[in-house]
Amino acid sequence: MSLAKASVTKGEKVLKPRRQIAAGASVNLRHNCNDSSLTLAAENGHHEVVRLLLQAGADVNVVDRRGSNALMWGAEKGSVQIVESTVGLTKDLNVQNDRGNTALILAAMNQNLPIFMTLLEHGADVDIQVSIS
Repeated sequence: MSLAKASVTKGEKVLKPRRQIAAGASVNLRHNCNDSSLTLAAENGHHEVVRLLLQAGADVNVVDRRGSNALMWGAEKGSVQIVESTVGLTKDLNVQNDRGNTALILAAMNQNLPIFMTLLEHGADVDIQVSIS
Protein backbone atom coordinates (compact mmCIF):
# COMPACT_ATOMS: atom_id res chain seq x y z
CA MET A 1 0.00 0.00 0.00
CA SER A 2 1.38 3.42 -0.93
CA LEU A 3 1.84 6.21 1.60
CA ALA A 4 -0.84 8.19 -0.25
CA LYS A 5 -3.37 5.38 0.06
CA ALA A 6 -2.43 4.86 3.71
CA SER A 7 -3.03 8.59 4.26
CA VAL A 8 -6.66 8.27 3.24
CA THR A 9 -7.46 4.80 4.61
CA LYS A 10 -9.70 4.82 7.66
CA GLY A 11 -8.43 1.64 9.33
CA GLU A 12 -5.15 1.84 11.25
CA LYS A 13 -4.91 5.54 10.38
CA VAL A 14 -1.50 6.15 11.91
CA LEU A 15 0.07 2.70 12.01
CA LYS A 16 0.29 2.13 8.25
CA PRO A 17 1.79 5.53 7.39
CA ARG A 18 4.17 5.28 10.38
CA ARG A 19 5.44 1.90 9.14
CA GLN A 20 5.87 3.21 5.61
CA ILE A 21 7.77 6.29 6.77
CA ALA A 22 10.00 4.08 8.92
CA ALA A 23 10.64 1.93 5.85
CA GLY A 24 11.82 5.00 3.92
CA ALA A 25 8.72 6.21 2.07
CA SER A 26 9.08 9.78 0.83
CA VAL A 27 6.66 12.09 2.66
CA ASN A 28 6.83 14.67 -0.15
CA LEU A 29 6.24 12.37 -3.10
CA ARG A 30 3.47 13.56 -5.42
CA HIS A 31 0.82 10.98 -6.20
CA ASN A 32 -2.05 10.68 -8.68
CA CYS A 33 -3.32 14.04 -9.89
CA ASN A 34 -0.41 15.85 -8.18
CA ASP A 35 -1.70 15.28 -4.63
CA SER A 36 0.69 14.75 -1.73
CA SER A 37 0.17 12.43 1.23
CA LEU A 38 -0.20 15.52 3.43
CA THR A 39 -2.95 17.14 1.36
CA LEU A 40 -4.74 13.78 1.04
CA ALA A 41 -4.61 13.18 4.80
CA ALA A 42 -5.88 16.72 5.48
CA GLU A 43 -8.63 16.43 2.87
CA ASN A 44 -9.79 13.23 4.54
CA GLY A 45 -9.65 14.71 8.04
CA HIS A 46 -6.90 12.44 9.37
CA HIS A 47 -5.29 14.87 11.80
CA GLU A 48 -3.09 12.17 13.38
CA VAL A 49 -1.61 11.34 9.98
CA VAL A 50 -1.15 15.05 9.23
CA ARG A 51 0.89 15.43 12.44
CA LEU A 52 2.92 12.31 11.66
CA LEU A 53 3.72 13.53 8.13
CA LEU A 54 4.69 16.98 9.42
CA GLN A 55 6.98 15.44 12.04
CA ALA A 56 8.58 13.37 9.28
CA GLY A 57 9.30 16.52 7.24
CA ALA A 58 6.35 16.83 4.87
CA ASP A 59 6.18 20.21 3.12
CA VAL A 60 3.18 22.02 4.62
CA ASN A 61 3.14 24.54 1.77
CA VAL A 62 2.58 22.05 -1.03
CA VAL A 63 -0.72 22.42 -2.90
CA ASP A 64 -2.78 19.72 -4.55
CA ARG A 65 -4.40 19.61 -7.98
CA ARG A 66 -7.04 22.11 -6.83
CA GLY A 67 -4.46 24.54 -5.47
CA SER A 68 -5.34 23.74 -1.85
CA ASN A 69 -2.82 23.09 0.91
CA ALA A 70 -3.30 21.15 4.17
CA LEU A 71 -4.32 24.31 6.04
CA MET A 72 -7.09 25.00 3.52
CA TRP A 73 -8.35 21.43 3.79
CA GLY A 74 -8.35 21.70 7.57
CA ALA A 75 -10.39 24.90 7.34
CA GLU A 76 -12.78 23.46 4.74
CA LYS A 77 -13.31 20.22 6.65
CA GLY A 78 -13.67 21.98 10.00
CA SER A 79 -10.68 20.25 11.60
CA VAL A 80 -9.34 22.45 14.37
CA GLN A 81 -6.56 19.89 14.91
CA ILE A 82 -5.32 20.11 11.31
CA VAL A 83 -5.51 23.91 11.33
CA GLU A 84 -3.60 24.11 14.61
CA SER A 85 -0.95 21.70 13.30
CA THR A 86 -0.39 23.63 10.07
CA VAL A 87 -1.16 27.31 10.67
CA GLY A 88 2.16 28.17 12.31
CA LEU A 89 4.15 26.35 9.63
CA THR A 90 2.38 27.68 6.54
CA LYS A 91 4.39 30.42 4.78
CA ASP A 92 1.43 32.24 3.25
CA LEU A 93 -1.88 32.10 5.12
CA ASN A 94 -3.50 34.05 2.31
CA VAL A 95 -2.68 31.78 -0.62
CA GLN A 96 -5.73 31.20 -2.81
CA ASN A 97 -6.78 27.90 -4.35
CA ASP A 98 -8.16 27.43 -7.87
CA ARG A 99 -11.55 28.74 -6.74
CA GLY A 100 -9.96 31.85 -5.26
CA ASN A 101 -10.57 30.78 -1.68
CA THR A 102 -8.17 31.20 1.22
CA ALA A 103 -8.25 29.18 4.43
CA LEU A 104 -9.98 32.13 6.10
CA ILE A 105 -12.66 32.31 3.40
CA LEU A 106 -13.25 28.56 3.72
CA ALA A 107 -13.61 28.86 7.50
CA ALA A 108 -16.09 31.72 7.03
CA MET A 109 -18.06 29.81 4.39
CA ASN A 110 -18.37 26.91 6.83
CA GLN A 111 -19.25 29.25 9.71
CA ASN A 112 -16.43 27.82 11.80
CA LEU A 113 -15.66 30.58 14.29
CA PRO A 114 -12.85 28.76 16.18
CA ILE A 115 -10.91 28.14 12.96
CA PHE A 116 -11.70 31.63 11.67
CA MET A 117 -10.37 33.18 14.88
CA THR A 118 -7.26 30.98 14.88
CA LEU A 119 -6.45 32.09 11.35
CA LEU A 120 -6.99 35.76 12.25
CA GLU A 121 -4.74 35.41 15.30
CA HIS A 122 -1.98 34.09 13.04
CA GLY A 123 -2.29 36.96 10.57
CA ALA A 124 -4.76 35.86 7.90
CA ASP A 125 -5.97 38.84 5.88
CA VAL A 126 -9.71 39.60 6.06
CA ASP A 127 -9.46 41.91 3.05
CA ILE A 128 -8.51 39.21 0.54
CA GLN A 129 -11.15 38.93 -2.15
CA VAL A 130 -11.94 35.82 -4.12
CA SER A 131 -10.04 35.94 -7.38
CA ILE A 132 -10.31 33.00 -9.73
CA SER A 133 -7.30 32.49 -11.96
